[in-house]
Amino acid sequence: MYHHLNWRDFVKAALLERGWTQRDLAPKLEMSEANLSALLSGRHRLDEASVERFTRAFGLGEDERSWFAALVDQESRSERARRGAEAHIRSLLAQRRSPSPAQEVVDAQADWRVNVVQELAACAGFRPDPAWIGAVVEPELTREAADEVWERVRQNGLVRERPEGGFDAVSVRTESVLAVSATLAGRQLQGSVFQLAVAGASRFAPNERHGGVITMALSEATAERLLQRLRELEQELVQLALDDPGPRNRVYFLTTQLFPASAYTDTDQDPQAP
Repeated sequence: MYHHLNWRDFVKAALLERGWTQRDLAPKLEMSEANLSALLSGRHRLDEASVERFTRAFGLGEDERSWFAALVDQESRSERARRGAEAHIRSLLAQRRSPSPAQEVVDAQADWRVNVVQELAACAGFRPDPAWIGAVVEPELTREAADEVWERVRQNGLVRERPEGGFDAVSVRTESVLAVSATLAGRQLQGSVFQLAVAGASRFAPNERHGGVITMALSEATAERLLQRLRELEQELVQLALDDPGPRNRVYFLTTQLFPASAYTDTDQDPQAP
């Protein structure tokens, strides 16, 4: 489905693949054939409730549903929704074009220093000198540590040297066979970055960072919507960074968190029970 950049094209291709007609699809969507025809002809926009109907009718998984919703949001009246959809589409297409990593690459990217130096290499004024790298990274690295990290970045193909000089960071994607180890590596990276964030709260001036904590009582449905919105916002911000005309001159970490602070209150289970 990722070959289709228009949701109507995807629906028509999905009908053809399944040997269905619009008459077959309409009752699965709980709508009239006339309404379906108006949607597919472009005379009507698709609303959020109908997105879920198409998701169920075609048996789309979570990632496919997210892609389909982004294609639909390209026609939204909301500029924010359109920006978010464009970021999601561009981000996923770029990820799918990226090479698959070997296990050693996954292991390397579990180290926050590798991620920082990989991005640092794409900055204006970067010097492939361990002494310079160690002094620029925050917190500072020893020359020996910087030398080791830079070597890992290069050996694992995480940077590409430009013909005219300088480097570009190289994106990689994770195949399902690496999913478990990649998840563990991601958790390791998150843990170390959170520690840096705590230290950074006192090390960096308020105009150099952002941090806040909000405590909210939520329903399960709203919690799911917040999680989805955070993922979309992350993609939008990453795309904003990718589109940065430069010159880039500093590396930042972006962290977002939403996690439970209590057990469920509307169950019969005693939270103190063994």
